[in-house]
Amino acid sequence: MKIIINSIFPGMVLICSSAIAGETAKPATEVLELRNQLEGLKASYIRQAKIINMLESRLKQLEGGRQPIAAKQSVPKQQTVAKSTVAKAQAQQSTQARAAVKEEKVVKEAPRNSSFTAVLGEEHALFDNRFTFEVGATYSRFNRAQINLSGFLVLDAIFLGSISVDETESDVVTTDLTARYGITDRLQADFNAPFLYRTTNYFKGNVGGESAGSAEADVSTGPELGDVNFGVSYQILPESADLPDIVWNVRVKAPTGSDPYGIGTVELENGLIVPESLPSGNGVWAMSSGFSFVKTVDPAVIFANINFFHNFETDFDNIGGNTPAPGSIALGNAYQYGLGMAFALNERLSMNFSFTQRFSDKAKIKVEGGEWGSIIGSNANVASLNMGMTFALSQHLTMVTNLGVGLTSDAPDVQLGVKFPYRF
Repeated sequence: MKIIINSIFPGMVLICSSAIAGETAKPATEVLELRNQLEGLKASYIRQAKIINMLESRLKQLEGGRQPIAAKQSVPKQQTVAKSTVAKAQAQQSTQARAAVKEEKVVKEAPRNSSFTAVLGEEHALFDNRFTFEVGATYSRFNRAQINLSGFLVLDAIFLGSISVDETESDVVTTDLTARYGITDRLQADFNAPFLYRTTNYFKGNVGGESAGSAEADVSTGPELGDVNFGVSYQILPESADLPDIVWNVRVKAPTGSDPYGIGTVELENGLIVPESLPSGNGVWAMSSGFSFVKTVDPAVIFANINFFHNFETDFDNIGGNTPAPGSIALGNAYQYGLGMAFALNERLSMNFSFTQRFSDKAKIKVEGGEWGSIIGSNANVASLNMGMTFALSQHLTMVTNLGVGLTSDAPDVQLGVKFPYRF
């Protein structure tokens, strides 16, 4: 038994020693591998640091306007790799710069969505060789009141005499059919045909000399064709970084509607005198010309316009009403300016605000064989503040709304319009 133990024990000791030696050698191998990986990472870091230093040196030379000094000695392999890396980095930077420019261009052009396009079509002009057909309706409300005094003041406080009040209230609904077409990339033509429906209420106080007496009557006309007009717009200067888009426009209006001259009057049973009918046009040829300006200030568009209107002198067989009398009419010229701003709320919705003011000279009248004379009270100052909203219903159809508030006595008290331009 002792011999067996003496034989087995040394073997077990040898086996355990081998196992312990193997376990001890395994960590040593891992340490060596980790040390080699660490040395490799350090070498890679040193190479990357050299490349970074070369790139910084190159950048400083380019920013300072200095050319890099050519090396006289042979280029090491590491520098060749660095140059290749620099070339790749420069190519990547160039690609990123082009992408940034493209992205910036998209951002600047983003406001020109369907709703913005409709606003520009109304206030300016579009030159894209596309046909646009528009249907619109506008409601206008006029209210004019006049107090007539016949008598005198006593002690600067008491009025002795008669007081009469004349009031005229008009409601006008205009339906417009408009067509626009871009002939070239800088020339556009358009045509507009309005149809009017008018109702006017006449009120008069102190009828027949009685202070308590009053009378009123309504006179209506339409729907009736108004004065059609057509025009052309030419782009003088496209928009640039410093200058706005400038468009010159010329428009001609034809007297296709019924004129207001020679309309007779009728006296009603209540003693009120009213016209027999209402006109749908002004009866004369007219021409206008002006300029419109548009500047994009992301995310808004600023627009302005100036226009001159000239009415041609026209002869009529009757300008005397119930008593026929041939003569001539020369309506006064007019001058108009406007400015406004539109901005996009999102890709389909935009809002716009504008102000317009128009000054009209006095009209003149001349009976055949007589002299020219001015018509008292025919000059006008029409100013209004407009607010609108544009909504793109689809890629081709847009809804344009507008609310105008009169700021002077000659302007409509309120004006509400809606239009539906369809771009083919």
